[in-house]
Amino acid sequence: MKGAVFMTDNNLCLEGAANFRDFGGYLADDGCIVRRQRLFRSETLSALTIADFGQLARLGLRAVYDLRSKGEREHAPTNWPAHFTPETLLMDLEADLRSGDTALLDILKRDPTEHGALLMMMEVYRSIPHSIQRHLPGLFARLGQEHGVPLLVHCTAGKDRTGVVSALILRALGVSQEDVAFDYLLTNKHRNLAAFEANIAAITEHMLGKSLPYAAVAVLAHAHEAYLDRSFAEIDREYGSFAAYLAHAGVDASLLAQARQRLLQT
Repeated sequence: MKGAVFMTDNNLCLEGAANFRDFGGYLADDGCIVRRQRLFRSETLSALTIADFGQLARLGLRAVYDLRSKGEREHAPTNWPAHFTPETLLMDLEADLRSGDTALLDILKRDPTEHGALLMMMEVYRSIPHSIQRHLPGLFARLGQEHGVPLLVHCTAGKDRTGVVSALILRALGVSQEDVAFDYLLTNKHRNLAAFEANIAAITEHMLGKSLPYAAVAVLAHAHEAYLDRSFAEIDREYGSFAAYLAHAGVDASLLAQARQRLLQT
C-alpha cells in the first residue's frame, strides 16, 4: 500500500451488508485525496435492516448504481423504505455467473476444476471493462455534479463487477494501481467468506448438476489481485492505455476534470 490515507471506517458498517464500505480516502497522483463519504461500494442490499437504511439516509446517499442483471434484481430486490428512496440507476452488467451468462457456465461445464474456475474468473474480468464502457459517460457526469454524490455502487457479492467499477473510478481520479488493488482486496476481509463460499457452492451445484471441489469454489469466491490485473491488461491490450479507454467510452477531459474537482480535496 503506497498512498492510502485510511483503510476503513468501522462506523460505516451495515448489519445487512458486511461488504459495504467507503472507497474514498486514497491519495491521488496530484497530491490530493479522494473525499470520504462520497463513494461507497457494497454487496446486495436486499438484507438491509431499518437501522441500515437509517445509516444510509444519514450519509445523504443520493444515487445507487445497481450493476446486477434483471434476474438478480428480481430474486433479491432492495426494499427501500418510503421515507428514503435514493435514485437507482440500472446497469445490467451480465458478466457474472449469477446473471445467467451461459458462456461463463460453459467454461465450468467443460472443466469443473480449480483450473476451469480460474479460466472462468479471468474471462469475467476480461469482459467487465467492455460491459461497463457504455455506462461510463453517465457515471462520470454524475460524479462531477453536486447532486450526484454520495453514490453507492453494488452488485450481488460486491466483489467482481463492483470491484472493477470501483477500480475504474479510483484510477480515473488518479489513485495508483497499487492502492486500487489494495482497496479491491479489502473484500476478502469484509465479507463473511464461509457463508459466501457456501452460497457459491450451492449456486454452481444447481447450475452444473454436481458439486465443485472446494479448491474451485475458493477460486470463485475470493478476490485475487490477478483478477483485477486481467481487467486492466485487457484495457491496455484493446485500447493501448487507460486514458484511451476512457476517451473511447466518451469520458472526455471535461468530465474527468469535473469529477476530480468534486471528489478530490487538498
